[in-house]
Amino acid sequence: MKRISVSIVSSNNSLSDIIPTLENIVGKTRELKLYIIDNSPTNVLQKELSIFPVEYIHNPSNPGYGAAHNIAIKKSIELSEKYHFVINPDIYFKQGTIENIVEFMDNVWIGESVSVLPGVTIGQGAIIGANSVVSKNIPAYTIAVGSPAKPIKKFNFETTKWENI
Repeated sequence: MKRISVSIVSSNNSLSDIIPTLENIVGKTRELKLYIIDNSPTNVLQKELSIFPVEYIHNPSNPGYGAAHNIAIKKSIELSEKYHFVINPDIYFKQGTIENIVEFMDNVWIGESVSVLPGVTIGQGAIIGANSVVSKNIPAYTIAVGSPAKPIKKFNFETTKWENI
């Protein structure tokens, strides 16, 4: 079992179009399962991708990006992969970004339908209540809820209890 899976959907992309993305993703991540779903009419990309550790899925019926990503999401669920990333072939980021996101997700709990605004940080061990809108930084080991999210409790390591703020 891998911990992380990533799907990239290609449609008439050349290898040179997606190599920067692949290099960013593959980087130093060893726990990664990478799916390339190719919606192109031909499977030319398959041979070119043989130098990367990917599972290539040719899908010439081209059901669209969302439906194609769903193929990989289903596979990642069947393999009990903990995290799945949906990435466009033209997205670039620094190596280690996926690992940083996973480390973050392993150390916080974010409820359903939470919105985190750009530039906001959430501290390690924090808990964000469902439907919250996080518009300001949330300190470590804090429970925050609401719209905008406000800290309501902080973990006290001496008493090992959550205390009202």
